[in-house]
Amino acid sequence: MLATGPSVMRSEQRTDPAQRDRLEWWAAGFGAAAGAGLILLAHRALADDVWITLTYVRNLAEHGHWGLMLDQTSNTQTSPLNAWLLAGIFWVVRSPAVAVGVLLAVTLAVTGWLSARLAQRIGASAAMPFAVVALLVSTPLVVSTIGLETYLGIAMLVGVGHHALAGRSGATGVLWGLAVLCRPDLVVPAGVLVVVLLRRQRVRAAAIGALLALLWHVWSWVHLGGFVPDSTFIKVSEPGSHTMLTAPLGLFARFYPVSTALTAVTVGAGLCGGIWAWHHRRSTWARVALAFLLAGWAHWAALLSIGAYPQTWYFAPLVACSALTASIAIARIDGVLCCAGTALLAAFSLVSAGLAPWAAMPLVFNIARSDQYLAIGAEIPALTGGNRVRGPGEIGALAYGSGGLVVDHFGDRGLFKILLDQRSGAAGEDLLRLNWLHQHHASPPRLDYELHFASLLPDPPGQLVKTWQVDLPARGSDQLVLVKR
Repeated sequence: MLATGPSVMRSEQRTDPAQRDRLEWWAAGFGAAAGAGLILLAHRALADDVWITLTYVRNLAEHGHWGLMLDQTSNTQTSPLNAWLLAGIFWVVRSPAVAVGVLLAVTLAVTGWLSARLAQRIGASAAMPFAVVALLVSTPLVVSTIGLETYLGIAMLVGVGHHALAGRSGATGVLWGLAVLCRPDLVVPAGVLVVVLLRRQRVRAAAIGALLALLWHVWSWVHLGGFVPDSTFIKVSEPGSHTMLTAPLGLFARFYPVSTALTAVTVGAGLCGGIWAWHHRRSTWARVALAFLLAGWAHWAALLSIGAYPQTWYFAPLVACSALTASIAIARIDGVLCCAGTALLAAFSLVSAGLAPWAAMPLVFNIARSDQYLAIGAEIPALTGGNRVRGPGEIGALAYGSGGLVVDHFGDRGLFKILLDQRSGAAGEDLLRLNWLHQHHASPPRLDYELHFASLLPDPPGQLVKTWQVDLPARGSDQLVLVKR
């Protein structure tokens, strides 16, 4: 490891305290304002998976229940921390979009504040925290994950990096544990930051983080029937499907060439910043820049190695860490260049996303818009007499709009077992047996109604109840068909 502590402290001591405080508050305010502006653009376009989380959130806030269906506990919420925070806000505001917007503004304010403190610690330009926030609110892939745990996880990673560099093992461990509660796979990038930046007491930090995360996971194992979420075994790549390696060019660029290219600019800028930092690796700023870059790529490699299906938000830690590396490097070169470059990229990214408010996120792979799903879901109770409906493969907004009547394997464990049996080999039998030691096995439900996409099943068996026209700009139009078996 490179000795950087004394030089860091001298740099921090040369900074006027009043000036330091002003920068932190300005950066925090910029982050909050950026988050508020972003939710105004995106509040109608939240991706369908976000509505899975919001159904959990509504049930938790209104009924104290953990699951998509009120009469059945489920364990498919990957980010308990995100759900807890959103539920607390939802309980007050009673609006899903407002709850998402409040948490987005707060997490971006925290990210700006922590980035400002990190910039001062490593001697970077005051432009750095503003560049970080600007890239995070304009890079299409990251923006498309609003409502999921991405921005919350980014704030945790920045906090881990800042406190690890400062040598605060206790705070580092707490934030490491919170990062794992944000997403279990964030243990990898947070761990990289700890190893590279924390000089001493890494074991203490790891013990604190593990204890904090285990409190939830052990409780989940006993009371929810799984040490890790059931979604861990759902979202894996099937043979012949795209992977974390092939998806950017084979899938993302095919449907969203502009958004993919703009995201690639952020990742490429991070790589260029990393190369420049390597040539200055004896400097504190370079060490931090390289740590974030390594953390992002380590996360991507870890998901690739376990065969994770290439959901767009799985790439977000890599993109966000690349944004941090690029911002640090450019801010070290020239603060004006840093501001001008990020402002230009941000402006082009936001303009390319279309007129406000957005109808759909700039990089999303649903079949229909979420507002259409919500409207269809609201019709389901009257059409089915309150009977449940098997979902068409996209469940979030339909479940939310129908009050939990549209179901699939994310809400019903009987359907989950059927899916897992079809994917034999997705996980070892011994691992599954141990993970579900305390799970109560459920039988598949009887579902007399089903929803199907006409493009996937042109002539679904059963009595036609109703057909809806749906569309997504990047994919074109389709039909969603409700039938009674």
